[in-house]
Amino acid sequence: MANQPSLRPSIILFGDSLTEQGFGVNGRTGWASLLSADYSRRADVLNRGYFGYNSKHAVGLLPSLKGVLEGDLLFCTVYFGANDATVPGSRQFIPEDQFAVNLSRIITTIRQANRQVPIIIMTPPPLHEAAWTNFKGIANRTNEQHFQYGNVIKNVAEKSNCAVLDVWDLLQGQTSPDVYGNYLTDGLHLNEEGNRKLHRGLVDLIRKDYPDLSPRQSGSTTGVPLQGKAW
Repeated sequence: MANQPSLRPSIILFGDSLTEQGFGVNGRTGWASLLSADYSRRADVLNRGYFGYNSKHAVGLLPSLKGVLEGDLLFCTVYFGANDATVPGSRQFIPEDQFAVNLSRIITTIRQANRQVPIIIMTPPPLHEAAWTNFKGIANRTNEQHFQYGNVIKNVAEKSNCAVLDVWDLLQGQTSPDVYGNYLTDGLHLNEEGNRKLHRGLVDLIRKDYPDLSPRQSGSTTGVPLQGKAW
């Protein structure tokens, strides 16, 4: 068709509930909605978050992502691990070695579909164990497990040449629940301040590691420009 506008590139956010809730819950601001606002008129942010899913489930979802992965992508985030890191015996638990295998398979599949796309992998956030146990009525997660699975992610990312956003560290998981609990709703999922802090960390990472993929600022020649002529 004549004069049909060119399609905008896409940004794919692939993950569990921490991604699914990235556009906000109950009117709250989410990290994905903030990112979408950053790239308004520049790129389309596609949320592929699945509540409750672990890395094994994610591998099973990969065929359904083939179409979007083969498109014009700016970058892709991968945010699994929080459900894998439940205690052994839990329905969602995946051992560390198998988690590493699954994560590597996700990365490989993305690159088979789109060889050049940058992949940013995020670690699980800190866990407020008392708040989570009170919310769920069962003690099936620990902050230490989240930290350990974050280390698995870092090792896989280093071997696979992927960037890492260490959300556990960003939200001060090494401190006390009185500190990192301020970023969480139920002990696991992010409240508005947690979402804002994750978003700021992600934007800073993109500006540092992928300046050509950050939203172009006024007066700059680097970054993703607005689509169409400015008025």
